Amino acid sequence: LADQYYLSPKTIQKILAKNMRRIRLEEGVSQGEIAKILGVSRTTYVKWETEYRTTSLCAAYGFATFFKVSMDELLKE
Repeated sequence: LADQYYLSPKTIQKILAKNMRRIRLEEGVSQGEIAKILGVSRTTYVKWETEYRTTSLCAAYGFATFFKVSMDELLKE
């Protein structure tokens, strides 16, 4: 039963990266622009989208708030 409610951190980052990229592109925002809004370097943001670095909960929340999407939408498979 617990397995159906558990996703590994790697799986969560993969889903988050895919959705962040999709939403950002749909809204026509560059990686540099969203990085500046979130207060991180473009390099850091690119690493989140390419799964080289784990996105913090605070950054994911900031992203969701800026794009007016729910955290559920960010984590939807």
